[in-house]
Amino acid sequence: MAMPLNLPRPSLLALAVTALMIAPLAHADGTAESSARTLDTVKVTADGEIPNSYTVKNARSATRLDLSLRETPQSVTVITRQRLDDMGLFSLSDVMGQVTGVSVSVTDSERINYVSRGYTIDNFQIDGMLNTFGGSVKTNTDNVIYDRIEVIRGATGLTTGAGDPSGTISMIRKRPTDTFQMGANLTVGRWGNRRLEADLGGPVAWDGRIRARVVAAKQQSDSFRDVYSLDKDVFYGIVQADLSDNTLFEVGYEYQSPRTTGVTWGVVPYWGADGAPANLPRSTNLSASWSAWPIVEKTSFARLEQQLGNGWSVKGNISHAVRDTDGSVWYGAAGNPRADGTGVTAYISHFNEHSTMDVFDVNVGGPFQLFGREHELVFGLGQSVRKGESEGMDFDYDDAYAMVPDWRHWTGNVPVLPVTRLGRLSSQNELRQRAAYVAARLRLADPLLAVVGARYGSWETRSWAYGYDANGNRNRTTRTGYRPDDMLTPYAGLVYDFNSIFSGYVSYTDIFKPQNYRDRNGNYLEPVVGNMYEAGVKAEFFGGLLNASAAVFEGKQDNVAEIDDSVPV
Repeated sequence: MAMPLNLPRPSLLALAVTALMIAPLAHADGTAESSARTLDTVKVTADGEIPNSYTVKNARSATRLDLSLRETPQSVTVITRQRLDDMGLFSLSDVMGQVTGVSVSVTDSERINYVSRGYTIDNFQIDGMLNTFGGSVKTNTDNVIYDRIEVIRGATGLTTGAGDPSGTISMIRKRPTDTFQMGANLTVGRWGNRRLEADLGGPVAWDGRIRARVVAAKQQSDSFRDVYSLDKDVFYGIVQADLSDNTLFEVGYEYQSPRTTGVTWGVVPYWGADGAPANLPRSTNLSASWSAWPIVEKTSFARLEQQLGNGWSVKGNISHAVRDTDGSVWYGAAGNPRADGTGVTAYISHFNEHSTMDVFDVNVGGPFQLFGREHELVFGLGQSVRKGESEGMDFDYDDAYAMVPDWRHWTGNVPVLPVTRLGRLSSQNELRQRAAYVAARLRLADPLLAVVGARYGSWETRSWAYGYDANGNRNRTTRTGYRPDDMLTPYAGLVYDFNSIFSGYVSYTDIFKPQNYRDRNGNYLEPVVGNMYEAGVKAEFFGGLLNASAAVFEGKQDNVAEIDDSVPV
């Protein structure tokens, strides 16, 4: 059962906002199972959300223009807050399993990839800003803080720059509500799954000119895998202020910390020593009970929006994110199980990285008149800088330590990997992207709409590896770097309305992806260039509450690296 809960405006929200300002707490998420049962649901709505709806009127993720789904000349799926709640889609991997045209590829307990149109999706956005942390570990993201998740299939070079012609996952955070609202969710399920959510929002001062929202979640769970357990904390807070009738400012903070133990690295051994399938039970997990991949991610962000008049506005966004991971893995992934319980050895490693990501974006947009029709234009520029560094570690073990003594009766009881921290950097890396972009919606005729745009950007990566002498003094630095020529990525689409319900579209989108390969002369290869041609039909029923679409597409890539057999390895 879901119902809004309207309460008087006591100091409860003010206390929550005070807590947000003083210290970033954490309360969190985890992976939900399909059998989980939700109890005593209280629905919370906010700006941008459409209560009780599985769709939205407009989406900006594909072009930055304020287009309806029908006006967007690409395939788009939107998972709204209502659907997230109704289906218990707590993690990003839960969501992607529901998205048309996307397959979920599971590598092990922690690494999950999403494949669209034959390519892995490696572009992520949060509130329209590029998130270059991304990668398979982004699947740990909890959805409790999001209003909706938009998935654009095909190349998205106009908004994301480098990548494959696969798609983009765009997450839009919740915003404060105009009226005081409070909600809570309790979910329980098999394998000891327990999850508690809280969501509090509304005006706090100046007759509603200052609003806030605080969201928290906590989840603990075991798994169908033996030994494995999950403990996640999530906290999110945002304060929004009307500085004037034409100026909006907001600042927020996000904390996510998924802690997993008994993590795997790869799959369960498939073939037995006798050459036949091993047929190990689905629950088999040959991991040490302490094997872990802990991640702590903290993000601070701010946005300023100034109305300029006549529908025009300038928007500035900035964010700073920090991600820390430090864990050891021990997992029996190699070898072939024998009938006596032997034959399997472990993959063993320790990894750590401290990463930061700084992103800013500023854009100007609004309507304009030309040839008696109203059109829309947006232009801007942005930059994303991701830096990472790893600390030197020393660990050693003998062959016996890596042996699984008896896979038939495995309990995960392995001595903790002895790791010595050397207190010095082993490597550093940096990825920098800059771009300027422009996009326009042109109303060519009553039934004909054109969407055009371009992005001109640069991409640069650098890395450093350090060596030390016996006394711990740095005596070697190996530097590598790569910056291809600046790239122009165009975007074009046409949408034709057949009637008030059906429309057809064609589009061309482009993207590029630098590659870390060299030719026989030691020179870096040119970036892979990809494009996507798409044609389709879209429809809106019941005033846009029900959407339908069908599309055909062709994707191409050029400059893809191939092995040169004439050069010795």
